[in-house]
Amino acid sequence: MRFKKVLFCFTVLFFVHIICIGQNLPSDSLLSKARDFIGRSMPDEAIPLLLKIIEDKSVTQEKVTYTQINLAEAFREKHEHKKGIDLLYAVLKKVDLSRYNYAYACNRMAALYNEWDNFPINHYDSVIKYSLQCLKIAKKDSLRNLEAASLNEISFVYRQQHEYHKAMEYCTKAYSIFANEGLNDNAINAAINMAGIFLSLNQPGKALTIIENASKLSSEEENRNLYLRLYLRMSDIYEKSGNYKEAFNLSSKIRKLQQDFYHDRHEVETSEMAAKYDLQLKEEEIKNIIAEKKADRQQKTYLTIILSIVSLLFFLSILYFNLKQKNRLQKEQLIKHENEQLRLTIDARNEELLFKSKELTEAISNTISMNETLKSIKTQLKNGQTESSLIMIDGKLDTNLNWEQFHLMFNGIYPSFFNTLNHKLPTLTKNEMYLCAFLLMEMKTKEIANLMNISEVSVSKSRNRLRKKLEIENGSDITAFLKTLETN
Repeated sequence: MRFKKVLFCFTVLFFVHIICIGQNLPSDSLLSKARDFIGRSMPDEAIPLLLKIIEDKSVTQEKVTYTQINLAEAFREKHEHKKGIDLLYAVLKKVDLSRYNYAYACNRMAALYNEWDNFPINHYDSVIKYSLQCLKIAKKDSLRNLEAASLNEISFVYRQQHEYHKAMEYCTKAYSIFANEGLNDNAINAAINMAGIFLSLNQPGKALTIIENASKLSSEEENRNLYLRLYLRMSDIYEKSGNYKEAFNLSSKIRKLQQDFYHDRHEVETSEMAAKYDLQLKEEEIKNIIAEKKADRQQKTYLTIILSIVSLLFFLSILYFNLKQKNRLQKEQLIKHENEQLRLTIDARNEELLFKSKELTEAISNTISMNETLKSIKTQLKNGQTESSLIMIDGKLDTNLNWEQFHLMFNGIYPSFFNTLNHKLPTLTKNEMYLCAFLLMEMKTKEIANLMNISEVSVSKSRNRLRKKLEIENGSDITAFLKTLETN
């Protein structure tokens, strides 16, 4: 009975967990949370929230578009510039796009192009294009934050093109608007860019002044990541001014900020996970109380369902393994049959080659034997100076092996050798080609001399000439080389 109760509670908890996963926070809360993650350079946490809003069918199209622009911004922070640009292209093609979303999308498009260092063409033209489109709407609709952001993007382009005075003009306007609108974080960011321009103009004093003024707009505790960038710029200024002592002293503060930034980020993530866990525990506790009240009535039903599912799975498993075993046996039988057929084919081919080889060997042996006999008779008659007998024997002496028959029999064993040899070395004579065939068959010099009715010395000379034509070095095995031609 106790086991049944535990099993029942486990089943109920499982369905409660599924129900809890399906619950959604309001889209406004999710968007605010996602933008906060983006502001703290935590795009991996922001992206799932933004995607959840986009997939929510109850959210208005205007809010979906705004969320997509923020998603592109998260891609920018992850350095996935192409993803962000492709997404914004789709946004800008929408027919019912509001003026604010259009200007915002143009501004973020410019930022993506500005940071995409590996873009295949001149991306600065795109930065200027989308920044000017944003500026046109921002000035008309008094969207001061977007106006300043676009001015800042244009300033960055001019700085990269070493047009520092133009860059300073746009960056100064952006800094002024951000400061007047109370957008201190943006103002500090613009100040960091201005200081970089002053350094490029070799004016470290002015760069230090703008950085010191910007550092008063906020505090380290509010935005450590931004102040980390600010102190890095200040360190560059000290180094450019030759004030290495201050630059060194500032490095310890930079290291501390880096440590604090990653520590804070870890603390936030840990706190969020703990809060989610506490909420889950409370929800499970409530669900357990409700489940216990319904346990007596639902216990048999759940157990029946579980047992039915287990029985069905067990039956399907047996059926699956039986079918798998049957298919395996069929495949093994098929493979065995195919292997047997292949073996019989190979055996038949080997027997055919063996027969042809024996036939060719016998034909050559007969010719060699006959030539040796006739040469012996010739030698005997020559000693007796019987000229007429010598002439008659010379006429009978087989100086030309039945080459057509030899050619057919040889091709039966080495079907591609002559064609390959003729293709690679078309200048070979007929006798040289037959010499190659005899060498491939590993015939001795004496046997070759008897077949071709020439001396052994002539065979050696012919072999040397053949070696040169085949471009084989002295000492290399010519038979081994010819065998490579036969296998090819």
